[in-house]
Amino acid sequence: MQNYASEQEACAHSEAAESRFTLMISFRLPNGAEFSFPVEWWNEVGMPAFERQSPYYLWDALPELFVRIDAIEPPPMDYEELDRVRMVSVLHAIVSRTALPPVEVEELSLGDYHYRLHHGAHRFFASVAVGFTLIPARLRL
Repeated sequence: MQNYASEQEACAHSEAAESRFTLMISFRLPNGAEFSFPVEWWNEVGMPAFERQSPYYLWDALPELFVRIDAIEPPPMDYEELDRVRMVSVLHAIVSRTALPPVEVEELSLGDYHYRLHHGAHRFFASVAVGFTLIPARLRL
């Protein structure tokens, strides 16, 4: 057993140990790649009890189109790049059926995907995690 000079030092050691053992929840993108984030984010918003009632999240502005998630080139992002506050906020909006803005996409003429995401990475990853098959979108001008 380790002795600590102060309660503060013991707390700092405990937090460091906890961060090394963060439980992660993983999801598979349509292209087969995986991404993950702390399961705490998922549980914090009550996502385990969430029942999906549509193929997309509720939007706050009329989208120009609904894009199949598998038609969007996944943004290169992993857990370290996902912002906790933003991701939890998006997940909470989905659970509480609060409207979110459409993502912004650009049409692609070549390649495996029809669209590239320009704004809305957290909405994209949250939509994949929840199991949505479509995402409200606006075309980038």
